[in-house]
Amino acid sequence: MVHVTDKYAAGGNELVPPATAAKILGVSSETLRWWRYRRERLPWVVIGGRRVMYRKADIDAFIAAGRVDPLEAANG
Repeated sequence: MVHVTDKYAAGGNELVPPATAAKILGVSSETLRWWRYRRERLPWVVIGGRRVMYRKADIDAFIAAGRVDPLEAANG
């Protein structure tokens, strides 16, 4: 049995629990639960059939996808 802590690296992919993902994104854990229910926005991983985790790389990609460059936005 794997002991999951706040940071668990599996195959080079760091996994974080919903509370940590929520803190990184500035949303509530309930928001993440709603996104999972609606199957939208951010991918997640289920460990052992119950434990929900998020890949740090997916969180980083989600943040990067929402990035707005002010110069590009002003030009078009």
